[in-house]
Amino acid sequence: MNKLTLLLIGFVTLSINVLAQKQPDKAKDSLLLEQLKMTKYNKDTSADAVVLSDVGNTYILGGFKKYSSRTIKIKILSQAGLSNGQWFIPLYNHNNFGEGITYLAATTYNLEDGRVISTPFDNKELYEEKYLSNERKNSPNIDVERIAMPNVKVGSVIWISYTIKSPYNGYFNWRFQSHIPEVLSEFNLIAPPFVHYMFHTQDIDTSKWVHFARRDNASDGIFTNPGISGTKQYDDIIYTYAYKDVPAFKDETFIACEEDYIMQVGFQLSKIQTTLYSTSGFSNWNSWQLFTDKLLLDLTYFGGYLYSKEGYLNKTAKELKLEGKPEAEKVKTIVNYVKTNYKWNTAYDILSDKKMDDFITEKTGNSAAINLFLTALLKAADIDAKPVMLSTRAHGKIKVNYPFLNFFNDVICYVKTDSLSLLLDGTEPLLPYFALPPPCANGFGYIVQKNDSQWVDLKPQLSAKVMKTMVVQFSPNYDSINSQFTIKASGYSGYQYRKNWNEGYEKFSSMLTEGKGMEVKDSVKVFSMDNPEEPLSILFSASLPLLKTDPARIIFSPFLSETIRDNPLKMSDRQYPVDMDYPHDYKYQSTIVIPAGYKLSEKPEEINYSIANGNATFSYKIKKISDNIIQFTSNMSFNIAVFKPTDYKALKDFYDVAIKKYKELVVLEKI
Repeated sequence: MNKLTLLLIGFVTLSINVLAQKQPDKAKDSLLLEQLKMTKYNKDTSADAVVLSDVGNTYILGGFKKYSSRTIKIKILSQAGLSNGQWFIPLYNHNNFGEGITYLAATTYNLEDGRVISTPFDNKELYEEKYLSNERKNSPNIDVERIAMPNVKVGSVIWISYTIKSPYNGYFNWRFQSHIPEVLSEFNLIAPPFVHYMFHTQDIDTSKWVHFARRDNASDGIFTNPGISGTKQYDDIIYTYAYKDVPAFKDETFIACEEDYIMQVGFQLSKIQTTLYSTSGFSNWNSWQLFTDKLLLDLTYFGGYLYSKEGYLNKTAKELKLEGKPEAEKVKTIVNYVKTNYKWNTAYDILSDKKMDDFITEKTGNSAAINLFLTALLKAADIDAKPVMLSTRAHGKIKVNYPFLNFFNDVICYVKTDSLSLLLDGTEPLLPYFALPPPCANGFGYIVQKNDSQWVDLKPQLSAKVMKTMVVQFSPNYDSINSQFTIKASGYSGYQYRKNWNEGYEKFSSMLTEGKGMEVKDSVKVFSMDNPEEPLSILFSASLPLLKTDPARIIFSPFLSETIRDNPLKMSDRQYPVDMDYPHDYKYQSTIVIPAGYKLSEKPEEINYSIANGNATFSYKIKKISDNIIQFTSNMSFNIAVFKPTDYKALKDFYDVAIKKYKELVVLEKI
């Protein structure tokens, strides 16, 4: 729940007394007494807890020194809100160089017999958990300091205040919103006038600003030019952002990254002046072209992959025997060569994690190493290829108006010729050569090239298609169903099934039947596993019990347990899109063999249904094949990846219609 993400480098020393926040005085604080008596939050009566106030201050000292303080007060309103008594403070570190807590105080307040009882947190109980960043493994690791507040119960008020010193001052942000409502959220940035930050806001309702201002004369400081005698006095500048009555962020399925929609403000260092009253100095990446130039000039971990080792790359391209082949075949050969011979270590980054010589020798690396090498090899084969930087779905969408390095965490490859326009990736051998991994389909990517960098749309290149076919027969005593299953999966569905298969046979077979009440009767057979450009076929037989064991009436669901059973959309409305990653197409076909001596008595009605101008369609059909064979077919399709918030209610109703139809039963009666 920590609201500060702290990334690049600086040096910090400051007295913690400057940052410590005043603790409530239980004897004199009438507001605390009022808050303890509070039983519900009137602006959201369903809230299990509410943030009464959340105030953060980030101090930039001398251009390179930074301390960040935070003081938060939370009211617990129900049993479900007790989880807010667990608090987590992430600290970033890399190679024993990182962040640390310089001040921590926390207290739980309760009202007992009309008296305010305070229970302070013992700092000796602070518990540290270590994590490695999955998104960027050569970025700082994360140590999480966990606070378990004492004596927390329904009605408690929790007060926590802490200060972090950090060597990372290049990017940070403040989240005004969390999963519980907030009465007041405030952030202050205090910086010298010679340190410049770019900032961006997201999903901010300006009508709810309490305060948004820049103030001079915050405090006096002394500026010293390195290597130059003399000093100059300066006044800090304070940027204040205060927001009231912030609603809780309602999370739900089909959201790639909540950071794309959380109300927040972010800052990136853009410039540090070398003299107090001049405009010259060190400029950070404050324009897209400067952003590009700096990456291309990095000869080791980005540009070095593109403009070095030409002899090795030319030799490799020649060994692939590409001469005379069409461009598309050259590209396919090179992409598949990289996927076969080099292994992704599962880490994303925009900079390679090793020098190119080491990557070639070790044949493993992060996403940047893999795809920068792919780009270079394509260029060696005279294919016009360029690197593309992007943000994976879990990392959040890029704001194209702001050249913030922190927005990016991955690199792919772009090929644009007279006959081809392809986005390529060398990390996933289970995908066709022309398809990006699902995490990469996320808004826009930035094509890195000299003088003419551009944006490219990262639309999903495949859909997820599944066809499930069943042949349904009944046991001799009519107490169970025996069915032969065929699953044909293509596109991103084929990719997901292939990934599941690689986790082992037992886990794969369990995945096919989990939660369905089925038992696999023989071995599962898989076809076209090694050819991701072909649909994957899965064959198996299984049995499952009937809903009712009455020989006079056989009652069952025609598609057994294979269809969707619960609506994933739960809210009454939604303010952000429904993001399904990519289009989906689900087809079901069930052939029912009616036993001798029985007849079809009851069956669902056929239906065709669509919404959003045909972007979601549903059909349910029934066909008599012979006197004892009847066939049910259904198709549920989402033809676009992202539905607008205005489509939410219609989409929720769409699910309801399909689920209701799938729950209708077939009845066979004894003649």
